[in-house]
Amino acid sequence: MSKHCNHRSPLIFGGKFFSELDEAAYTCVRQVLFNSECDNAVTYKFDGEFIKPSFMGDVIYIECEITEMRFKTITVHVQAYREPEPTEKVEDASHILVATADFVFVTMQKDKYVNHGLTLQEK
Repeated sequence: MSKHCNHRSPLIFGGKFFSELDEAAYTCVRQVLFNSECDNAVTYKFDGEFIKPSFMGDVIYIECEITEMRFKTITVHVQAYREPEPTEKVEDASHILVATADFVFVTMQKDKYVNHGLTLQEK
């Protein structure tokens, strides 16, 4: 949408894009915390990379996977893809990788950092 663009429209603003990735990762963490004593999590740090640009009107797909669990932290790997335009000549016509990020969340209970007590299940 136009509200997601920077002053070089139709390019998507990177800060807004990464906030969407953070929200997707947080949603993933909240789902696993339903089976724990924790009531919340907060982003502790992230490492991200823009691979290709995204533009106003692009359809964006976001995939999240929990890759690590430590006593008080949960790490989520996020990949964002955009659907190519029919006129684009791309190797994989189903999606184009546009960004990746790894988010580390610290788990909380009543505003204190606590051990979540969960383990990462094998695939």
